[in-house]
Amino acid sequence: MYRSGGAGHIVIYESGSAWGQMWMYEARGCSTGIVRNLRSLSSSYVAIRKNGL
Repeated sequence: MYRSGGAGHIVIYESGSAWGQMWMYEARGCSTGIVRNLRSLSSSYVAIRKNGL
């Protein structure tokens, strides 16, 4: 999850690659929908998860 100045973005982590990138799902907008991407994230993102998992 990333949140700054009233704006934010959430991705769902799937797995990591051997090169330090991550496979993730994210909503790219109404016209694009949900996509699966291999990318890296900045340190502005914070990992969260539901309690009890």
